[in-house]
Amino acid sequence: MLVPSKRKNTGKAAKRSRPTSQKTSALPRLVAISARPIKVGIPAGAEHRASAARASIVLEKNREWLHGFQGVVGLEVAPRLVAGKPTGVVSIRVHVIRKRSPDKLHPEHRLPAQLEGVPIDVIESRYKPTSLAASLAKRRELVGGVSLGSPGTTTLATLACLCLDGSGVAMGLSAAHPWVGSPLVAQPAGGGQADLIGAAASLHLNTELDAATIALKPGSRDVRGGAAGCWGPRRLGTISADQAGYVPVLMVGAMSGWRRGLARLLGTPVPVNYPPPTGPLMMENQIHLISEDGTSALNQPGDSGALLMSEDGEAALGLVIAAGDPDDDGPATPFGIATPIQTVVKKLGIRLANPS
Repeated sequence: MLVPSKRKNTGKAAKRSRPTSQKTSALPRLVAISARPIKVGIPAGAEHRASAARASIVLEKNREWLHGFQGVVGLEVAPRLVAGKPTGVVSIRVHVIRKRSPDKLHPEHRLPAQLEGVPIDVIESRYKPTSLAASLAKRRELVGGVSLGSPGTTTLATLACLCLDGSGVAMGLSAAHPWVGSPLVAQPAGGGQADLIGAAASLHLNTELDAATIALKPGSRDVRGGAAGCWGPRRLGTISADQAGYVPVLMVGAMSGWRRGLARLLGTPVPVNYPPPTGPLMMENQIHLISEDGTSALNQPGDSGALLMSEDGEAALGLVIAAGDPDDDGPATPFGIATPIQTVVKKLGIRLANPS
């Protein structure tokens, strides 16, 4: 668990105007984090950029042919994964619904090991939204990482953090899909009407975004803000597309707790199998997640809505929405998906906030 860092008293806080969230006395004093984004990770060097540029040319020459293979849902240039861990080798990554052993495929259906000297990396891209049936502990304070649910349903999701809407009113932030058709929100998951903390106020669920704000019920709970075990991020962050590899990240989810992992921007849409009435969506411009050891996804069912942060916890990077979807042939794919936080705050018209 992270330890809250000590902040220096610079005297600047006294000069801030009082947040407008004080209009409702039952809600806390919150301060919006810096909206000026910072880039995380190490930019790619000249050699990596040259390899990526060459791989991109080869991909474009063969894109139509590669898409002709059965089960292919996406193509991108990305670091090759070996045993679930990223390497420094640039590859053409082929996303498939189901990865099969070459000896079980007809020779005409086998993807090549390389194209014009560029390695081919085949991974399964089959995701489902990470809400789950469970009942977790009731919390006196609402902080990022606590479990959320809808009364009378089996929903389990995660509160990312607190935020301020356009009028400065304190809201909760989570994924959208857990509240489709059941907008009331309780804490903990599995709670009843007595555990209500609010209701989903703005749901955005489309090919670019899976996020929702939660209008908080005054007096229902202490609304502290931040994230469980730390102050919470102090500014927004972005993962640049010009990365040599994956970026170290942190996540705090209702099921997983604090977890370290790796992330990078996806260069292709990937399928997420949302249940009715939404149905499957090809999610675009998302963040790809893997665990540190490469054996499992960074997130698991119940972590939908969890906040993705930089390795030091200083910058908010994304909102976790999906994890590998198992099928009858085997376990879930060891990857996860998150929506970039810049997309979330822009589309919802919010500012992430921490305790003052």
